[in-house]
Amino acid sequence: MLRTLLICSLLFCASASFAGGIDFLHNKNWKEILAQAKKENKLIFLDAYTSWCGPCKHMQSEVFTDMAVGYYFNKNFINVKMDMEEGEGLQLSNDLQVISYPTFFFINGDGEVLHKKVGAMEAGDLLQLGDDARNPARQYYTIREKAMKGDVSAEDFHQWIHEANDLGEDVDSIIISYLAKTKSPRMEKGILSIMLDHAPLNKEQVEFLFKNKDTALKLLNKTPEEFNSALQARVIVYATNESLHGEVFDFAKFQQIAQGYYSNEAALMTRKVKIRYYDYQEQYAKSLNELSDCITLKALKLKADDLAELVTQNIKNITDQNRIDEFIQKISHYNLLPEETAKAYQKDLSLFILYYCKDDRAKMKAYSGKILGNANAPEEIKSKVKEFMDETGDK
Repeated sequence: MLRTLLICSLLFCASASFAGGIDFLHNKNWKEILAQAKKENKLIFLDAYTSWCGPCKHMQSEVFTDMAVGYYFNKNFINVKMDMEEGEGLQLSNDLQVISYPTFFFINGDGEVLHKKVGAMEAGDLLQLGDDARNPARQYYTIREKAMKGDVSAEDFHQWIHEANDLGEDVDSIIISYLAKTKSPRMEKGILSIMLDHAPLNKEQVEFLFKNKDTALKLLNKTPEEFNSALQARVIVYATNESLHGEVFDFAKFQQIAQGYYSNEAALMTRKVKIRYYDYQEQYAKSLNELSDCITLKALKLKADDLAELVTQNIKNITDQNRIDEFIQKISHYNLLPEETAKAYQKDLSLFILYYCKDDRAKMKAYSGKILGNANAPEEIKSKVKEFMDETGDK
């Protein structure tokens, strides 16, 4: 009986200890917190929040109160909440360069940030975040430092790139350094994936991919279309880096470089770059004039997928510049390439988007009917069209 009572008592105490979720420190300044972390050999879990942040409030009421989260974080971390707009939070926000809320930091007793994540999440994801923070092979800044020396596996670095992009970090210089210093062979799936999907390549690296295209294609398990699309994107980045000097873009040089790899597509690739460049320069009329040429000049051989993508990307400018009717006319006269008749839905989608922005419900209904009735149209596109029609009250 005594043993049973003791066990029940211990279970009750444990439950009571963690029923409130994470136990955050109170009434300690940052120096004292760092000293405690060093003494206990634990990482600090810092919730950088603000009083007005909705996702922060969700974390406090729904996630930090979770019993499993409380047990794990109370056991493994020194937990701190700090309003980044009050007291020490003002200086800490500046030191840590906090730009979004909530941001979660894992910091050692020396004040070094080892891991970081932005945005609200549910309990399971927070537990995974805690696991990652305690694992040097998954710590964001530890991997970053190793990557600069080429001293991390391609798989871990590839995963890190996605996390870095989510955090808005400029990863180009780190990728360049990693590829230059890593001891991993190029003809390895992880390295090839980094080169093909993320890296700002130089001429030698681009030509390596072209020379070993067949072998790389097999290792990456991509379709020829997927591989070529990714490789063309790398050529565009390479040609852009070679052609952009400050704010001045040498389009002739860009086309010359592109011509060396994609002789039949270089002219269209250059037009697309002009569209983006003029848009960035806020020369919206020039940007749309280039778009117009892409659609109307038959020699450029604009594909149906490109048509829909370009219209979608530039629809705000088309609307703001009052050129909807002009582009409706141009796209109506756009002829699909003979081998692309099955992609008529992309032309219909482009017109549907333009009529949506014009609020012409009759035309929207007509083109939505064509898209929804087209057996070749992907379900994802059909679903989006249905959403737009539901939004306007037309079905």
